[in-house]
Amino acid sequence: MKLQLAGLVVAVGQIGLLAQPRLSLGADERSGPLCDNGNIWSVAVSAASGEIIAAMGRYGRSRDGRLSLYDARSGRHITSIRWPKSRILAGCFSSNGADLATSDEAGRIAIWHLGESRGIRPEALKPVPVCEIPHRALDLCFGPDDSLLALACDDYVVRLLDVITGQVVQELTGHTDSVSAVAFSPDGQRLASAGGDDGTIRVWNLADADEATPLTLQHGEASVTDLTFSPSGKWVVGSYGNSDRPAYMQPVAMKHPKEQIRLWDIATGRLIRTFHVAGDRLTSVMFSPDGKKLVVGYTYEKCLGGTDNSVAVIDVESGQRRCTLRGRWSSPTACCCAVTGHIMVKDGRNISRWDITQPENPQQLWETRWTRRDKLSRTPAFKEGSK
Repeated sequence: MKLQLAGLVVAVGQIGLLAQPRLSLGADERSGPLCDNGNIWSVAVSAASGEIIAAMGRYGRSRDGRLSLYDARSGRHITSIRWPKSRILAGCFSSNGADLATSDEAGRIAIWHLGESRGIRPEALKPVPVCEIPHRALDLCFGPDDSLLALACDDYVVRLLDVITGQVVQELTGHTDSVSAVAFSPDGQRLASAGGDDGTIRVWNLADADEATPLTLQHGEASVTDLTFSPSGKWVVGSYGNSDRPAYMQPVAMKHPKEQIRLWDIATGRLIRTFHVAGDRLTSVMFSPDGKKLVVGYTYEKCLGGTDNSVAVIDVESGQRRCTLRGRWSSPTACCCAVTGHIMVKDGRNISRWDITQPENPQQLWETRWTRRDKLSRTPAFKEGSK
């Protein structure tokens, strides 16, 4: 018995595996949300209303980026916008929730004016290009008054962008590796930046223009995966891990394996407290709005197989784990909504929302899952009617 596939004749039983043809990496003109057929690289939640979730990434196997907006209460898809020929790497909401800033792999920074969630009109949602920078911004965040946008760039530079003029008003140098994360203090007077693998977190005093030397927090060989300030602005917290590779592929063990979260006093530079969560790599860290809990995403790939990819909620005072959230995640990143106190979790495939108002009994409210819909239909060899 022989089987013919797009001009290739093979004998059934003589071959056990056919290589799937490579999908086109050109433009993808279809409309649809990232959770339908995409790869989510970043997710942001409106801190002002808590009603909008923005998911950003690459659509299918094309070169196109895509921005998808969801209703945070129900998970309902609101609209999606294609970003041609370049995936969207990161995004963040302004403090009033009306604007969304995004960066792509081509170095373009754009502002999307969303307005109120109930007033979003997809046909009127157009990006306002702000500027192009010479290197990619891997992370970005608005200042508290929304006048500045901090960019964590992969050329080791932190750039401060004037949102109104689109001009880079300041470049902060000193890191010796790609800047992996940036965070403003709640009063906007300080900016923290993490140098990824360069072993430092730097805290810049933006209120004093004459103070060019930042406070440098040395932490050894571990990589910084995320960075945040406490609601009081007194502490800066970093999450750590060796790299994206599984534990059994790591050439060098983490220098301080039990110090996966480190809490620093920015007034003195003193290490106040450390926490051990689990696994071999933390993917995100964030304070709850009241400052009493830490929400931490982590991934643990065991040497003999099996994974533990979860989100831990930790009491800051005691260091005890309050609860653990588990789902179909491969590399979970979690954020806590300031308005509702609910936790949003994303990875490259899914977005879900959890209610932890009762930590002993957390409830998953909804989940929007990525599906592999009609992948083969986009491959020329498998088009209907091909022989």
